[in-house]
Amino acid sequence: MSNYSKKISLLLICIFFTVCSFIPTLKIQAAVTVSSIPIFCYHRITPNPSSEYDLTPAQLESHFQFFKANGYQTITVRQLLDYQKKPALLPKKPVVLTFDDGTKSHYTEALPLLKKYGFKATFYIFPNSTYGSKKRWLSWEEISELVKAGMDIGSHGLTHPYLTARNEMDEEQYKVWLDKELVQSKKMLEEHLKIQVKTIAYPFGLYDRQVEAAAIKAGYQGMLSINPGPNRTRENPYRLKRRIVVNTMGPKSLINILADQALDIAILSPADGEVTPNLPVVRFRVKTPGVNSVRLEVSRYQTVLQPDAKGVYTFAVPKLKRAFYTIITRAKDGNGQPYLNSWSFWYRPQETGSKSSR
Repeated sequence: MSNYSKKISLLLICIFFTVCSFIPTLKIQAAVTVSSIPIFCYHRITPNPSSEYDLTPAQLESHFQFFKANGYQTITVRQLLDYQKKPALLPKKPVVLTFDDGTKSHYTEALPLLKKYGFKATFYIFPNSTYGSKKRWLSWEEISELVKAGMDIGSHGLTHPYLTARNEMDEEQYKVWLDKELVQSKKMLEEHLKIQVKTIAYPFGLYDRQVEAAAIKAGYQGMLSINPGPNRTRENPYRLKRRIVVNTMGPKSLINILADQALDIAILSPADGEVTPNLPVVRFRVKTPGVNSVRLEVSRYQTVLQPDAKGVYTFAVPKLKRAFYTIITRAKDGNGQPYLNSWSFWYRPQETGSKSSR
């Protein structure tokens, strides 16, 4: 073999081992790529359910067993905000558990199970509840125990109100009241618990652009609705989605929910959180590859939409009552992968002489 041939052979060998040395790194990077993050919203945990939102301890544990057996790792909402800045550090199969309202059952029933399975969760508290019945609501001491156990705490308003409800308030009165609900609740939680409160879960899931702006001004870095759908790592932190858990959800329901990927859409109208006096025309584009049709749900209307020549999906809502509505979009690609996204708006036709239009 000539010297030239030997040099070529040595060069090829070096290239081969250099490429091979990068393969494990590439595999690791691919393994931690996360396209969507589900957030579950739990309420009371009780042996005697009186509402569809009540789960028994056994039902909650069955959910935890499912997550554990299938390799899901829990992160808090606060961690989710941090991971959005460094998505490569996310666990391979993240799931976020949240508990709303601060009922006593979160301490007596949920916390022991969270400790048993090594899970973390975020608890959304409205501070005025601590002045209520000690049999029903968490005390400051019990909330402090949640913090000591590594749980995250967020605001649920000061009094758990409809944040969008003006009642008989004029504009200035409403702004003062709204700021109190958002600012005072955050302040009380931080002072009593010696923590930083970064997120708020809108009571009843109700919000609009004015509420969102007030929450940002109050210092919240993340806001949670109850619009269904998973969250992308690049999801707007002011519009995080959550799936409300009801007591009819078993393992099959969890499988279906966790199978959903985030449908990537560009909303044209109505905007998320918009207040409109006119019946809306729903318009959006789909960015997810391989999706050719979308099933849309709004109020009692359900329809399958096809895009027009410009790639715009359109549905003119024929009739609505004055209320808060969520638009839900579902689709599948050519491989059968399900996708889901949603956003909300207020329909408030003008009514003369009314102050309670919110």
